[in-house]
Amino acid sequence: MARLTIGRVAWRSLVYFARSNAAVAMGVAATTAVITGALLIGDSVRGSLRGLVVQRLSNVHVSLQARTFFDPTLLQTLSLPEGVAAVEPTVIASSAAVEFRGGGDNRTRRAGRVQALAVAPGFWESVQLPPGIASPGAEEVALNATLAAELGVEVGDEVTLRLGKIAGVPGDLSLGRPDDATVNIPRQRVAAVLPDDSIGGFSFHTNQAPPRNVFASLATVTDMLDTGGRVNGALVLAQLAGSFPDEVGQQWASELNLQFRPRLEDYGLQLDRHTRIFPDPNIDDPALGQTPPETVFDYYQLTSKELIIDLPTSAAVYDKVGHSNATRMLAYLANSIARIEAPQRDMRPDRRAAVFEARHPDDVLYNAQRGRPSMQLAIVEPPASIDDAIRASRMGDIGFGAEEEDLPKILSRLVPYSIVVGVDPDEELRLQDYRQIDFSDLYVPYCWINTWLAEQLDAQPGDWVRMTYYQPETADGQQVELATNLMIAGIVPITEPKRRFLRNRPAMFDRRPTVFNDPHMTPSVPGVTDQESISQWDLPFPLTYEIEPVDDEYWNNHRLTPKLFLPYRYAATRSMFASRFGATTSVRVPASKVSDPQVLRDAIDEALLPTRALKGLNFIPIRSQQLEASAGTTPFDALFLSLSFFVIVAALLLVFLLLKLGLQQRATQVGVWLALGFTAARIRSILLREQALVCLLGTAIGIAVGIGYAQLMLAGLETWWVGAITTRFLDFYMTPVSLVLGAVSGGVVSLLTIFLGLRQLSRLEPLVVLRGNASSLNLPDQGRPAIWAGLAAVAGVAGAATVVAGLNQTGMERAGAFFGSGMLLLLAALLALRYRIEVQMSAVQQPTRIGLAGMAFRSAIRNPGRSMLAVSMLAVTSFLISSMSVFQMSPTQRGYGGFDLIAESSIPIFKDPGSGAARQEMLGPKAAALQGVSIVSFRARLGADASCNNLYQVAEPTILGVPPRMAELHDYAPEKVAFDWVAAEDPENPWRGLERQGDGSRSYPVPVILDQNTAAWSLKQGARLGDTIELEIGGKPLYFRTVGLLSNSIFQGKLLIGKENFERLFPHETGFRFFLINSGDQPASQVAELLEEGWSDAGLDVQNSETILQQFLNVQNTYISAFQALGALGLLLGTLGLAAVQLRSVMERRRELALMQAIGFSPRRLNRLITAETFALLGTGVGIGILCAILALGPYVIEMGPQLSLLGPLLLLLVVVAVGFAVVQLTLRSVTRKPLLEALRNE
Repeated sequence: MARLTIGRVAWRSLVYFARSNAAVAMGVAATTAVITGALLIGDSVRGSLRGLVVQRLSNVHVSLQARTFFDPTLLQTLSLPEGVAAVEPTVIASSAAVEFRGGGDNRTRRAGRVQALAVAPGFWESVQLPPGIASPGAEEVALNATLAAELGVEVGDEVTLRLGKIAGVPGDLSLGRPDDATVNIPRQRVAAVLPDDSIGGFSFHTNQAPPRNVFASLATVTDMLDTGGRVNGALVLAQLAGSFPDEVGQQWASELNLQFRPRLEDYGLQLDRHTRIFPDPNIDDPALGQTPPETVFDYYQLTSKELIIDLPTSAAVYDKVGHSNATRMLAYLANSIARIEAPQRDMRPDRRAAVFEARHPDDVLYNAQRGRPSMQLAIVEPPASIDDAIRASRMGDIGFGAEEEDLPKILSRLVPYSIVVGVDPDEELRLQDYRQIDFSDLYVPYCWINTWLAEQLDAQPGDWVRMTYYQPETADGQQVELATNLMIAGIVPITEPKRRFLRNRPAMFDRRPTVFNDPHMTPSVPGVTDQESISQWDLPFPLTYEIEPVDDEYWNNHRLTPKLFLPYRYAATRSMFASRFGATTSVRVPASKVSDPQVLRDAIDEALLPTRALKGLNFIPIRSQQLEASAGTTPFDALFLSLSFFVIVAALLLVFLLLKLGLQQRATQVGVWLALGFTAARIRSILLREQALVCLLGTAIGIAVGIGYAQLMLAGLETWWVGAITTRFLDFYMTPVSLVLGAVSGGVVSLLTIFLGLRQLSRLEPLVVLRGNASSLNLPDQGRPAIWAGLAAVAGVAGAATVVAGLNQTGMERAGAFFGSGMLLLLAALLALRYRIEVQMSAVQQPTRIGLAGMAFRSAIRNPGRSMLAVSMLAVTSFLISSMSVFQMSPTQRGYGGFDLIAESSIPIFKDPGSGAARQEMLGPKAAALQGVSIVSFRARLGADASCNNLYQVAEPTILGVPPRMAELHDYAPEKVAFDWVAAEDPENPWRGLERQGDGSRSYPVPVILDQNTAAWSLKQGARLGDTIELEIGGKPLYFRTVGLLSNSIFQGKLLIGKENFERLFPHETGFRFFLINSGDQPASQVAELLEEGWSDAGLDVQNSETILQQFLNVQNTYISAFQALGALGLLLGTLGLAAVQLRSVMERRRELALMQAIGFSPRRLNRLITAETFALLGTGVGIGILCAILALGPYVIEMGPQLSLLGPLLLLLVVVAVGFAVVQLTLRSVTRKPLLEALRNE
C-alpha cells in the first residue's frame, strides 16, 4: 500500500470533490481572464500603434525637414551608412490644399491641411510600394486613400495643388507679399491612390487617424516654386531586403549629421563682393586716362533671401567674424522725409532718456540676441467686428502718441520713398567724421543725410527732419505708418554719375564717387531694383506720396543708395526698424581684412553650424521617435484594469463564496480528519495545497479565456466604443510577459482569497463537524447595534453635508463632492442595514407572530457577515452603474466660449478675416452677409494633436498665439468668451495671465493656458496652476508655466500662449491659421460656406464648434460607457455570488427545510420563501445603490434637470438583475428539488 502523504491526500481530495473544486476554478479563471485580458488589450493597443508607424513609414528611417531650401547635391556627397538604400531629396509642404472639380455633380471639392511631398523618381524605386501601385511621373500625383475618398477622386482625374511659400520674405513684414503666399499647381493627373497602411499614410506627426497626403513630382514643384532645383527635405530609406533594429535610425542620423555640412547658401544667405574702382575701366574718357586707379570701396557683404537676417544667424556671424571686422547694417524704406521745426517734445528729458537707453547695451535688440525677454511695441488696428466699446478702447493714439496739434511745422517738401540705413560704427563709412553737432551733453535722436537730400530739404546740421515709415511688421495684415523726428548731425557727400543706371548696368562716374555712393548697402529687392522709375515699383502697398521728376532722377542715378543714415543701435530697436524676424539686413567685412575669400566662407559656415537645428538642417531618426511615441499616452492595460475593477472584485468574491460552499459540502471529511488527530493547521495545509492545484487549473483556463476576453474588448473598441480610439485600427497582439503577469496576478490574488477563506478552520469542534453540521463552519457574527447606529448617523450627516456643499461647486470640485457624498451615503445606508440586522438578530429568541416576508428576511440575515458582503457588492456596483451617466458630457456653449464655428487654414492668412477691409477685399459685395460676424484670429505653430483623440505620445503639440483681443473681449463683453475654467491665476480675466513676458527659458517660462485634460493625460505635466511644462520644440528645450486651466473646451490638444510671446519664440510662423468665429445672427452654415469660398486659396476649413467638442467628449463618454458595461458584468458576477450565498444557505438549512415540509409547508411555499430571501438581498443591494446615487446627484439634477437621463443605466441594471435573479432561482431549484428525507432523518 502506497504511503499516504499530504500531497497524495490533497490530490485525492481534489479529484473526489471535483465538482465543487471546478466551481472554484471557474471563479479563479474569471479573475485571471479579466486581468490577463486587460494586459493583452494594452499589448494590442501598443502593438497596433507601433504597427501603424511601421506601415506608414515603410522603409523610411530618418528624415530632414528644413525651413530653407538647400542644394540637393549635398545629399549626393554623403557616404551612406550600412543598410541605407538611398537618401532621397524632397520638397515638403506640411500644410497644403488640394482641389478637385468633377464627379457626378461636377462640384468643386477642397481638402485642407494636406501634407504634400514632392519626390524624385528614385524615391519610388527605393520605397516599399504595395503590389499593383504605379509610381507617378511628371505632372502626376499620388493621393492616399483618405484624401482620395474625401475628394471623390479616382485614378485618371486631375487635381490642383495649392502650396504655401516655404521660404522668402516673411508675409508679415511690410515688404512681404501676402498675396503671393500661395502657389497653384494645376492639372496634376492622379496616377495612383496609395493605401493608408503603406507609405501613403506617411506623416511627420503621429496619430492613429490617417493623414491627408499627396505625392507630387519633384521637378514640377521646384519649377513652380522657383527654387532653382533646391529642396527643403530628405528621406533616408533602408534597404528593402534588410531587417533593422529600432535604434538603427539614431545611429544613421548621427552618422549623416557628422557628414552633412550645409553652406551659407543653404541657410538662405548670400555672400557677395562689392568693389568700386575709380576711374571706372569701362569708361573711355581721355580726361581720366592719366588718373591712377583708386579703390573707393571693396568689401564682402552677407545678405539673406528673406531680406532680414534672423537674430541667431546675425549674432553667430557677427561674433565669429569679429566685432572689429564686421559692420551690421539695417536698411529700410522711409515713406517721406521732411525738414521740420525743432520739436519741443523731443527735447524733453523723458524723450532724451528713451533715446539714450536705445543707444546703450541694455536695449531690446541686445537683450533679444542674448535670449532675454524684451518688450515688443505692437500697434494693432481694431478688426471691424469688435464691439463699439472695445473699438473705442483701442482707437487711442498710435505711433509716438502725438496729437494733431503737437505735430511740428513742416518747412520743406516731402521727399518720398527714400532708403534709410542704420550702420554700426566702422572704418569704411566713418560717419563720426561727418558729425558737426556736439552731443556730449545732449542725448537726442540724430542722423546723417547725404548732400542730395540736404539740397532738397534746404537742411543744415542742427536742423530737424521728420521721417515717416511703415511699421516693420504689419498689424493683422494692414500697414501702420509711424513717424519719428531726428536732428541732423551731419551731411555726407555723394557724387552724381556721368551716366545713369540702366536695367542691368551700373551708373558710371567721371568724378570720384564717395563711399556713400553705394546702392549695395540695401539688399536687392525684386520688383524694385530692376524698375526704371519709382512709380513702377512693385510693392505690396500703394505709393501714396507724390513723386516728382527730381525723385525719379535720383533713382535713375543712384538706385538704392541711402539718403539718410542712423546709428545701428537706434535703427535696430522695435520702435524703429527691428522686427521679430531680425534687425540686420547685411553684415559687411572689408576686403582688406580678408586674406582668402574661402577662409571667410568657411568661417561663416562654421559659425552657422550651431543654428542648423533651428533651421531644420539636421537629420532626425523619425522612425525611432515615432516608435517611442507608440507607447501611447493612455496605458490601456491599466485603464481596463481600473474599468474592470468591480469585475475582478466580484470574481474574487465568487471564489470566496464558492470555496465556502465547497467546505460546507465536505464538513464530514473535515470532521474525520479532526477525529483522526489532524491539527487545524495540517488540515488547512492539505486544503491549501488542494486549492493551489485548483488555482493552477483555473489560471490555465483563465489565460485562454483572457485571450478571448481581450479580443471581445478589442471588438468593442472597434465598434461600440470606437469613440475612445477615434478610428478603427486595432489588431490583436499578445506578448509572453502579459500572459505570465496575468497568470501570476490572477493566481496569487485568488490563492490569497482562498487562504483567507480557510482561516476559520482553527476554530472548529471535531465532534460537531463529524456529525456533518454544515453550519459549524460559519464564524460567529457578533455585533453591538448601538455602534452601527451611531456610525450610520455620522456617515449620513457627512454625506448630506457633502451633497449640500456640491451645490455651489463646478467641474472637478463637483465631481469630487459627488463621489464623496455617494460613498458616505452608501456607507450610511449599509451601516443602517447592519444595525437593522443586529436588532432583528437580538429579537430572534423572542416569541412573535411572523409572516412569510418576515421569515424570509430573518432567513436572509441569519449570517450577517455573508449577507452584508453580498449586499455591499451589489450596492456599490449599482451605485456606480446608475450614476456614471452624469459624467457623460454634452457640448455646451461654455465649452466653445460662444464661438459656434472654428476654422483652420492650410496656408497662413495674413490679412485678418476679422477686419472689414480684408472681408471686402476677399468677398466683395458678399462681405455684407458677414455683418455682425465676429472672428478672432490666432497665430499657430502646427504640431501633433495632443488631445485625447490621439493615442500616441506627443512631443511637439500645436501652439496657438492668443491675440490681446481675447482679454479685451473678456473685459468688455465677457459673454462672448464665456469658457469654463478649472482654475486661473487671474480669475477676473484669465486671458490677462498670458500677457506676462517670457522667453521659454527656465528662468523666464512662458505663461500658458491649456485644457486640463491635455495637461493631465496627454502632456502629463502642467495640470496645476504654477506648474512648469518642459517640451523640446524645434530642437531646443522650452519651458512654460501654467496660468490657466480650461475644462472640456475646444482648445484640447493645444497650448495657448500670448501673441507677443508666440512671436518671440516662433518668429517665422507668420500669418493666422486658427480662427474662432461667432456667427451672431447669421446662419452658421451660410457663414462657414462664405468664409471657405472667400479664403479657398488658403485652404480654409470651417467646422461646427459643437461637432468638434463632441468628438473630444466622445472619448470620455465612451470610457464611461465601457465602465458601465464592465460594471454590469461585475454586477452579474455579483449576482452569481449571491446565488452561491443562497445555495450555501439552503444547504445549511436542508434539515430545517425538511422539518418545515414535514409540519405542513408545501414545496411551492418553500420555493416562495427562498425566492423572497433572494429578492430581499438582491433588491436591498440594488435599491441602496440606486437611492444613494439619486441623492448624490442632487447638484446635477438641480442644474441639468430634464437633461439628466438615468433611464439607460436603470434599464441596464434591470436587465442584469433579471438575469441574475433567474440564475439564482435555477440554482436554488436544483437543490430544493432533491429529496429532504435524508436530511430529516439526520435531524
